[in-house]
Amino acid sequence: MKWTCLAFFLLTTPLVIAQNVTIEKDPETDLFTYQEVIPIENLSMQDGFDRSLYWISKNYKFLNEVLKVETADKKEIIFDSYFQTEWMLENGEVTHKLILEFKEGRIRITANQFSYITQETGIQSFDVTMILFKKSLIRYTEKQLEKQLRQLVNEISSDSTANDDW
Repeated sequence: MKWTCLAFFLLTTPLVIAQNVTIEKDPETDLFTYQEVIPIENLSMQDGFDRSLYWISKNYKFLNEVLKVETADKKEIIFDSYFQTEWMLENGEVTHKLILEFKEGRIRITANQFSYITQETGIQSFDVTMILFKKSLIRYTEKQLEKQLRQLVNEISSDSTANDDW
């Protein structure tokens, strides 16, 4: 019974990627950036790489349009990511670059090059554009990015790709 309860708890509790995702200005690159190293037990570099590609292919219609770099040694994936927004009662999109780097038992996630896109204003980079209520937009983006990364890390941590081999 103890093992059943423990297994249920582990399977139903989402991995915590961070207490709070915080996007800050990187003094070296002068870009708004989020970065975190996430340990994942029993994760090989190959599995992390393959499961990340699987998550990207499930979540983005046109993989060839978002995928920018996929290294031959399977240590890094760079892709353009985005999510829909309804910030300040305006429909739009926040785009950003995600860099996934793999080592045995861990993954480093870096997000940068954030932009806010709407029909009214076009593309506004977080880094160079004076966006009205920028702090509010960054806080909103942090919450949405946390949701996105939680899904990614949960996919990498599980072996759901094994279910596709029917």
